[in-house]
Amino acid sequence: MTTSIFADLTQWQITQLARHPLRPQTLDYIDAMCAEFHELHGDRMYADDSAIVGGLARIDDQAVMIIGQQKGRDTKERIRRNYGMPKPEGYRKALRLLRTAQRFRLPVVTLLDTSGHFPASILKSAG
Repeated sequence: MTTSIFADLTQWQITQLARHPLRPQTLDYIDAMCAEFHELHGDRMYADDSAIVGGLARIDDQAVMIIGQQKGRDTKERIRRNYGMPKPEGYRKALRLLRTAQRFRLPVVTLLDTSGHFPASILKSAG
């Protein structure tokens, strides 16, 4: 039934679905999939980027590292999470979590919902 519904959508309707404000985000998927989740913060160099959510989780009996982007539901949360656009510290945070997973031989689950990276980070690196 899902195939038949989505087969007749126009390109604009698909775009509207992708941008729907009530569609699930990273923390929604984590709540649905994981028995427990312990979020880890910071890049250990500068700051924590709220656009990147990651940490240790348990799916069934398997420990995993989950990393994803979180855009936010309302305006206040979107501003706090920079509309889901990671800054350099967010990429360093993700790299730190990946290295931690490698060190402990944990599988990594990534949930990407990207509108792009934070534009000011290009200006900083180009200048």
